[in-house]
Amino acid sequence: MILHLLIVIIEWSVSDCYATDIWFGSYGRVPVSTDLSAGAGGGHGSPAQIVSHGPRVDAEPYLELDFKLWRHGKDGDFGMVFTPAVAGELFAYSGVWDTQIAIRNLYAEAEAAPFTLWAGARMYRGSDLFLLDFWPLNDLNIVGGGAGFLWDDGRADLAVGFNRLRAEEWQYQIREVPEAGGTGTEEVLSLDRQRVVGAAAVSHRWGGTVDVRPEFYLEGHFLPRGDRYIGDLITETLPSDGGLAGGLSLRIGGADGWGTLWSRAAGGLAVWDELEVPEGAFNTAYTTRGAALHRLALEGGWTERAVGVIGGGYVERRTDADGVRDADDRWEASAAVRAQWLFGKHGDIGLEFSQQVLAADGINPRSQRHEVGQISRVQLMPAYQMGWGHRYQPQLRIQYSLSVLNEGARLQFPAEDLRSATAVQHRLGLAAEWWFSEKVK
Repeated sequence: MILHLLIVIIEWSVSDCYATDIWFGSYGRVPVSTDLSAGAGGGHGSPAQIVSHGPRVDAEPYLELDFKLWRHGKDGDFGMVFTPAVAGELFAYSGVWDTQIAIRNLYAEAEAAPFTLWAGARMYRGSDLFLLDFWPLNDLNIVGGGAGFLWDDGRADLAVGFNRLRAEEWQYQIREVPEAGGTGTEEVLSLDRQRVVGAAAVSHRWGGTVDVRPEFYLEGHFLPRGDRYIGDLITETLPSDGGLAGGLSLRIGGADGWGTLWSRAAGGLAVWDELEVPEGAFNTAYTTRGAALHRLALEGGWTERAVGVIGGGYVERRTDADGVRDADDRWEASAAVRAQWLFGKHGDIGLEFSQQVLAADGINPRSQRHEVGQISRVQLMPAYQMGWGHRYQPQLRIQYSLSVLNEGARLQFPAEDLRSATAVQHRLGLAAEWWFSEKVK
């Protein structure tokens, strides 16, 4: 299959193309707010969050720009995708020239039906839980490649990627040693082990009165052994490690009413994000074997012309491999429900309720007892939006937020932290959020 595609690409590259398409798209958000709570002093009003995935409308500033070039040939299509992203505080707000820039996508893809082939760096994702800006089943960032097979109502995909994280000298270590024949020092590479991530997905769509779309997913992680220096002459062996994850999603419905269910289970190294070092979560053999994650997520929506309701959430159980039931082992849940009313050509009034729950196995160090943190939040969001619709419409909006934090939630923050100062917190702010993808040529 791969050889066939390579031959097609080479033959096609020297032939005339039927057409070239250029696409430009973007996702971005820019929020700003002020804290109206008693004693807050008109501060920024950062929303308190105790779970991994809180409401999308509380997320920090972020920008993605999508550039896509597709050339259509006689025997297949070839495309390039480039997505730079910007995150962090804005210079106009903080006065600090320190914005974070990353390349989220940089890959080329070929399609010669029924096969596809790609190589490069990309976000390898399934469907998202909209209100929480969260991909419950599969959300990989990999540098590698993959292949796919397409049929009328479905597809199967394989992908493999690599990384070498520089944090914590867990996969990568540079040391300074005396320079040979000199009086200074020089840098040497003493630890270099790549994490390998593989993924496979199969999805199909059954149409008819009700649209049904199941997807099955499998993910594997492997990290080879290595030796790192913990002193000038002392080394430490880092054993090989690995893990597996798998799950499924099922979407039922259409544009006016739908529901999606996700289920993911993971063990070992696959419990953690591929860009995360599981620091402090190892067993006595210094591996992640024994760690586990189970996640169940659900989203549903219904729209009837100007009125719509969207809801979604997840519950997750996570344990690490150290054998000690502490704060790293936890139950957490997050959910949001948004009711919307569209009026005129561009008006939108949204009312969103959200709930966060965190129950750690360990004792809270501030109260010296088990705590269950809960945050209840309601947000009123009148907005001007570009088009008629309940999701993925560019918006300019006002946000009023009322949050109620129980004692367990406030104890998740240091005593001096403003987010723990009061049980009832108010914020008022403005936000811009947009999605679009346009063919420009």
